Amino acid sequence: MSIFRALAAELFKMFAGDRWLTLTAILVVAGCALAAGAHVLSPTVLPFVLAGGILSALALGVIRGARR
Repeated sequence: MSIFRALAAELFKMFAGDRWLTLTAILVVAGCALAAGAHVLSPTVLPFVLAGGILSALALGVIRGARR
């Protein structure tokens, strides 16, 4: 259980400390919500687009953090 607490704390620290990462994740979620509401993306594809967007935001955040 302590592994999950440590993982949650690390993710919270990443999102709280990096404004760009937080904004990117919010934009991905909002974009998926708008696409679902406008029936642009089918419900079967939407989870994959959401997961891919969040993972790419996290990867870009790690790359940006490594340059500092």
